[in-house]
Amino acid sequence: MGATSASVIGDYLGVGALLVMAAERTGGSAVGAAGVFAAAVPMTVLVGTLGGPLLDRVRRVPSLVSLELLGALLICLPLLIDGVPVVYVTAALLAGQRTATGAIRQGVIAEGVSTSHRPALVALSNTIDQGAQVLGYLTGAAIYLAVSAEAALLLDAASFVLAALLLIGIRLPPRAEDTSDDGPPSFSTGLRTIVGQPVLRLFALLTVLTATAGALPETLAPTVVPDDDRLTPLLLAAAPLGQAVTIAILGRTRVVTRPWFQLGHLGVLATALLLAAAAPNATALVAANVAVGVGVAWILGPQLTFLRLTPPARMAQVTGLMWASIAVAEGGGSLLYGTLADHHGISAAYGAAGVLLTATAAVGAMIARRSPPVAALDRELVAEAAGSSV
Repeated sequence: MGATSASVIGDYLGVGALLVMAAERTGGSAVGAAGVFAAAVPMTVLVGTLGGPLLDRVRRVPSLVSLELLGALLICLPLLIDGVPVVYVTAALLAGQRTATGAIRQGVIAEGVSTSHRPALVALSNTIDQGAQVLGYLTGAAIYLAVSAEAALLLDAASFVLAALLLIGIRLPPRAEDTSDDGPPSFSTGLRTIVGQPVLRLFALLTVLTATAGALPETLAPTVVPDDDRLTPLLLAAAPLGQAVTIAILGRTRVVTRPWFQLGHLGVLATALLLAAAAPNATALVAANVAVGVGVAWILGPQLTFLRLTPPARMAQVTGLMWASIAVAEGGGSLLYGTLADHHGISAAYGAAGVLLTATAAVGAMIARRSPPVAALDRELVAEAAGSSV
């Protein structure tokens, strides 16, 4: 967990600095900041789809150490090269590094952690991730604005190196054998696994649609008050803060694993986005972004569903595919909503996202109501909860 903490702090220190750098180098454009997320799409798709089978077979500790050191080198690129393109190239390469690292970690959890302990562990991992996002965005943006880009990016590089040092010497459980009968692993293995399981198929679709608005608060934050950047770090960190606190609470419960709770939580996110659209000023938007983060925490439930229903030996491949799909949705959504914000205002962007996710939650509930596998999973989870309380 120490290595994970250092690693994700490095991720978000860099993203926070790159978001501000992109907005600054493109004259304060929301589309300029959105480009940081859009640039992540190609490498995430490449690593998540084509690299999935390889990530399930690599030696994990040496691979993780190498990936962390690679991150330290990549984040220094904007210090060596001026201009806007290098910001997006750096974001793209770091996205590939992040996808590979995350896929390997999910494989470790699937193989080494029992079902009963996963909610607490995944919640802890997510809380660390979101806490690091709060700290990373606040620190990365604040140091960039108050000190310099060099200071922010070098601090980021140091966090990656620390993560690599903490990983050296760690021993992981033996890799699970692939006992699936749907053919040898290939770039399509993750897709076959998801499509072949009705519950995964539903929640994969809901997750991807949700991802279109997942980075909306961070995308718009650098452009909310263009003449006064004092609130920018708070606007960046507000949603991750709400998400971190909510996940820390939900991770102590069993209800978070139930499909119907997850669908209701998705409705909370849609409502929060609509409230953000009505925020009268930047200070109110900080509070609204916290509420958006509370809603975004719904993703903890689908994570646990995927861990439960995916064969452990296929976990890295499924995770890689989902990260690739989320990156496409997040990048496309960021550009779409960024363009909408530039032409019609920030409220229009939040409102459009809220309407889309309201429809998504409603359609998801209709599909789930008619799905016997969803009902069967829900009954199974209720029975497990009742048995554990005896």
